[in-house]
Amino acid sequence: MKTENRKPKTDSKRSKRTMVLAGFRISDFGFRFSVAAFSYIEAVVAIFILGLGVTAGMNLYGSYARAALSDQEALAGRELAAGLMSEILAKYFEDPTATGRLFGPEALELSRADYDDVDDYNGGSQSPPANPDGSPLAPGVYDGYTRSVVVQNVNPTNLTQSAANGSTAAKRITIKITRRGRDVTILTGYRYRNDAYN
Repeated sequence: MKTENRKPKTDSKRSKRTMVLAGFRISDFGFRFSVAAFSYIEAVVAIFILGLGVTAGMNLYGSYARAALSDQEALAGRELAAGLMSEILAKYFEDPTATGRLFGPEALELSRADYDDVDDYNGGSQSPPANPDGSPLAPGVYDGYTRSVVVQNVNPTNLTQSAANGSTAAKRITIKITRRGRDVTILTGYRYRNDAYN
């Protein structure tokens, strides 16, 4: 009597459709598993995170650039205002040659080069700012800047209180620097009739 060693039958189709991953048997009967899908998901997540990082970086750079520009404008504004204030304060409190107390430039004072007293500068405005003779301060450097001046008589004992033109022994000088319509610097100074250099 012959005995045959027969191997157990296996379903070849089923075995081909089954794979073992990390100890789990996963069959494509009802569930299809794709390793490549995780790569796409990871790529999408990575792009999303990278996009957030780039956006944050651009916002940070934009804030830095705006702050740097603002600092540069403020420095230029202070220089322009201080330069003109020094020029004005070196003038007489009131016109030494005019009869009566006139306010503002006299008839023959046609430019800053002709101004000899503080209130001659009242209402003056230049864009771009220039030297007293009208020549540019620094060609191209102050393009877009405007320098304007307001001179007012004030109460000597209360400098915040304005007074009629030519009526008091104190004058307030306000210089405003703007750039493309935006205020950059406002500088205020005072000149008194009894100053030592008057």
